[in-house]
Amino acid sequence: MSNANLIRGNLPRPLADGAAVLWVFRGYDSRWYVRTEGDVMGETPQSSRQEAVESARKKGDALGYFRIYIQLRDGRFIWSD
Repeated sequence: MSNANLIRGNLPRPLADGAAVLWVFRGYDSRWYVRTEGDVMGETPQSSRQEAVESARKKGDALGYFRIYIQLRDGRFIWSD
């Protein structure tokens, strides 16, 4: 995650219209998931956080311009364009 930024008081720059937003997060079952924002039923379980991030990047590449929010083990999120 070379371009990852911890979300603190400053928010990332606005996205272009139609840009995809993807979330990588740990579920209550301790598995990692990828969700495209707005798609509540489209979660894809992954066996590891790294696998989930790679899956999100592939989805993002297929959708065009994107941003990924990635949950850290302590619950905070980082973002990456």
